[in-house]
Amino acid sequence: MRHGRMTDPSEARDRVRLWRERWAPYAGRWGLWAIEPRAGGPVAGSILLKPLPGRDGVTLTEDIEVGWHLHPDAQGNGCATEAARAVLEREFATGTPRVYAVVMAGNDASMAVARRLRERVMFAEVVTSRRR
Repeated sequence: MRHGRMTDPSEARDRVRLWRERWAPYAGRWGLWAIEPRAGGPVAGSILLKPLPGRDGVTLTEDIEVGWHLHPDAQGNGCATEAARAVLEREFATGTPRVYAVVMAGNDASMAVARRLRERVMFAEVVTSRRR
């Protein structure tokens, strides 16, 4: 990875395999999925939906997180917002009362996505954190 992006295709294959194994027990409710542009072309990034870890960093809580990672070339066209809405709609149908978007301080693009979700549907609570 370089600045949070995988640069070697074999690295990406290994990472996808690990993610599949990790989220398999949740039968598709939670996990990490590719974001494919409607117009075709390369994968734009990924969308995740998962329980947040507790204070120990391992034990999963009942708090659910939505997140997204996009290639810089894919930013600004609404695909993160659309993908987030799709997984959130499905999650709220299970009875989950709220979902959190954890956005690193200074990540203006992700903060803008979280704000759009919050303003239109009133369900994403924006939590900012600064990585040390």
